Amino acid sequence: SWTPSARIERFAQVARQFAAAAQIPFSVSVPIGKAAPDDIWRRLGNRIRARGAGAPSGYGDPQGALELREAVADYVRKSRSVRCEASQVI
Repeated sequence: SWTPSARIERFAQVARQFAAAAQIPFSVSVPIGKAAPDDIWRRLGNRIRARGAGAPSGYGDPQGALELREAVADYVRKSRSVRCEASQVI
């Protein structure tokens, strides 16, 4: 037979088993803005933007990068034997 104190002790045992684990910080580095001076980030950004045909607003194709969609379509064709084109990849 269970006494109230035995039931309470059993609940306490279960509660201890499910106690919250210690917090684990997931930050692995300094914030991106602190990794290099602003002028370096500006030069790198300008260099990357000069390479591509991106819109002046910074937004690319709303469907995503054509090269990536072509690679995904190629993978799906080969691995799943599915007929698809890059234009069908979302």
